[in-house]
Amino acid sequence: MNKTILRRKSSTPGVPFGDRTHSAPTSPERQRLSVVVIIFLVSILIPVSFWIGPLRITPYRLLLLALFIPLLIIWLRRGFGRISTPDVLIVSCACWAVLALVVNHGVEITLEASGIILIETITPYFIARRYVRNKSQFLSLINGLVILVIILTPFAIFETVTSRPIILEILGQAFNVFPDMPTRPRFGMYRSQVVFEHPILFGAFCSSILGAAFYINKRPVRPIVRAFRISSLLVASVCSVSTGAVAALVIQIGLITWDRLTRGLHRRWMILAILFVAAYIVVALLSNRTPFHVFVTYLTFSVETAYGRIQIFEWGMNNVRQHPIFGIGLNDWERPAWASSSFDNFWLLVAMRYGIPAFAFLAGAYFVLIYRIGNSWIEDKEVSTYRTGFLITLAGIGIAGCTVAFWNAIYCYLLFILGSAHWMMSGAKEEQSSFQFPVKNPKASDKHGLFPDLK
Repeated sequence: MNKTILRRKSSTPGVPFGDRTHSAPTSPERQRLSVVVIIFLVSILIPVSFWIGPLRITPYRLLLLALFIPLLIIWLRRGFGRISTPDVLIVSCACWAVLALVVNHGVEITLEASGIILIETITPYFIARRYVRNKSQFLSLINGLVILVIILTPFAIFETVTSRPIILEILGQAFNVFPDMPTRPRFGMYRSQVVFEHPILFGAFCSSILGAAFYINKRPVRPIVRAFRISSLLVASVCSVSTGAVAALVIQIGLITWDRLTRGLHRRWMILAILFVAAYIVVALLSNRTPFHVFVTYLTFSVETAYGRIQIFEWGMNNVRQHPIFGIGLNDWERPAWASSSFDNFWLLVAMRYGIPAFAFLAGAYFVLIYRIGNSWIEDKEVSTYRTGFLITLAGIGIAGCTVAFWNAIYCYLLFILGSAHWMMSGAKEEQSSFQFPVKNPKASDKHGLFPDLK
């Protein structure tokens, strides 16, 4: 007698019931950009602040404060997918920075500062990890950022011509806004800060996504639309007249040009790396200055600016050598009497303030993301194109960080950008969440450990 085997209908079309090896198709809701991301991006562009006791609150900080605990719990429960090496390095950077502040100043004095550095380092990265997890969301993110820059570009042009930050002036009639930063004109242009505390920050925001926007622009759109989108990024960045913005643009344009000219060439990025090393050696042999001094001279607007960057690097390194583990905290850095307190080197500033371990954790997360994303196997050609653009964007951000500092909203924004392409590490497949703490098989627990992808 033939037996009739009854099988329950799968809740997922095309996937057998109980089959855990295939992920369900992404729902339309998960393809759209989350409202949390939209609120975050808009909040960093609102130049309004107020005080609660001694604590300065801005719109983006309110959001980060509200999301910190929920996102931390979700992360610990592997709600973002597996806990990854970059995750651990970012959290370690924040925790070490807090420890450095406590060692330098004590708990009571640094309670507020410690809380801010913890929240502003971890939460933006976790927002991206949680809400940007597939190519549709990533595409929407980059397009949304381009739209925001396009909106700000007319205000930047107006300010660079008239020196008036019109948005700050209008909002300042009803709210406490960021002060108008008095800066000297460069090349006959006033420096535009638009909605940020300094032109450096506006330049960093506008120039950061050129690479990603260029490659996403390869989708079928009218040439005039593509040209308008890219030119808006370039014009807005130049209006800041910032060394960091120009450095980011130069690096990204150079890498885009190399990618277009060497298409089809085997190991072309390895060849480019070898050419960079060869150029460094040639400059070291032929110049009476160090390669660092030569490159800084060409990445800045004037000899005076270049000299200032060189002095910052040399004196900053002296501070790091004197305080290598926990840095100087919030203390003033040692420098010549004639030098200003401005410190235009983000990476060195992290090492100087919080110690070499904090720098190693943050730089480690940056390079691990680049390595993992660059070496992940991606079958989707469209996502592979996005990856190229994102890696070029990261290269621009990294170089810009050597010439300017990032703080407050832009610091949070750049950590958000770091987390926004984490999903590409898994071969462009959306990472599956898991809330199951108990492990029934002890051997499986020993095999995988707390951080499954740490090797």
